[in-house]
Amino acid sequence: MLLRYGVSNFQSVRAYQELSLVASALKDGGADLLFEEGRRDAALPVAMIYGANASGKTSVLRALQRMARLVTDSHTGGNPTAPIPRSPFALDPEALAEPTQFDCDFVIGGIRFHYGLKATREEFVEEWLYAFVGGHRQTWFYREQGKPISFGKNLKGRNKLIEDITRKNSLFLSVAAQNAHPQLTPIYEYFAENLIFRMGLNERSLARRIGDFGLDPRVTQFLKFADTGVVSAKLEQVERPSYQGELFRGVENDPSPEMMSRMAARLEPMFRLTLGHQSPAGEPVYLALSQESRGTVRLLDLVSDALRAIDRGGVLIVDELDGSLHTLLAREIIKLFSNAATNPHGGQLIGSTHDTNILCSESLRRDQVWFTEKNTAGETHLFPLTDIKTRNTDNLEKGYLQGRFGAIPYLGSVDHILQREE
Repeated sequence: MLLRYGVSNFQSVRAYQELSLVASALKDGGADLLFEEGRRDAALPVAMIYGANASGKTSVLRALQRMARLVTDSHTGGNPTAPIPRSPFALDPEALAEPTQFDCDFVIGGIRFHYGLKATREEFVEEWLYAFVGGHRQTWFYREQGKPISFGKNLKGRNKLIEDITRKNSLFLSVAAQNAHPQLTPIYEYFAENLIFRMGLNERSLARRIGDFGLDPRVTQFLKFADTGVVSAKLEQVERPSYQGELFRGVENDPSPEMMSRMAARLEPMFRLTLGHQSPAGEPVYLALSQESRGTVRLLDLVSDALRAIDRGGVLIVDELDGSLHTLLAREIIKLFSNAATNPHGGQLIGSTHDTNILCSESLRRDQVWFTEKNTAGETHLFPLTDIKTRNTDNLEKGYLQGRFGAIPYLGSVDHILQREE
């Protein structure tokens, strides 16, 4: 269960911004809140971010994605001398020299953890992990540039040995997980397995992803429900083209992690996914994904990932939930996460959207709505609807489109653009 995350100095985010999934004390109906045994605070199953184009919605979502990738890739996927991948705020030259910060709070097995890091181009200058047990904060480790890592008494294991092999451009958490640290491996796995990112539609990788997890029959049922014309689906493993002589060429001269990763990708199985449509003769006719509408493929992609998140209690992060998707279908996906009957393991959805009709959904509370705006310096500001005085009876869609909450494009009059000089 994700409770919150924050970011500073990343893409369009300059000053520290935070997105919270902790439920507010509202009397709103709608979504069923998420509860963990032993915790009094409830979490939200859904958070939706609104804002004008280029206001920073995607940056807010990519911040969590970048944090997760640093955790999973900084040790095994990083070159010992390579720079740390980061995207500091580009409009202020001073930001280039300042660290980027990511941090988040999440719950595993009823225990709340707070993990964070600060990184420059050359090294991780800070990294920390705290656990909250019985109302008390335990320091598991704290890392600061130029100093030995400080380990708390509650973190057992080969901490000093792992510290000795931690590079300045890799995270201690990543190194610990690769060395089977019993307490830190579940923290690593939270980032590696529980966070599912869909920042765009990639049809070529869709069949492989579904092949990795199996074709869920509930996806086909949802496509039928959505009136896409799809009645069945087939997933087949196909042979890769034979590389033979060229397959391992260059490995001896370039045994880098990047080369080994490319070689591993070549050896992965390939899959063909086709969708069946009812023919006049009564037998299904199977079409390749390239023959399907973009909306059908998008729905297939989202529903597959939504079910994965729901089944494992994970978090699905989606950029432009409404992309190529009818508003009623977007609302149905939100409803899957908002109903305890369909979401028994506490899966969560964080998405960006321009679909204002979702604001009228009975599945959405006011504390699940967030906005992004840019100031005159081009910096993204993220704020919740609960910062603005509203009532649970307000028409939120109408209020947003009227500009009551901000976070809309200011156009003025565009007539002059079309006027020609006399």
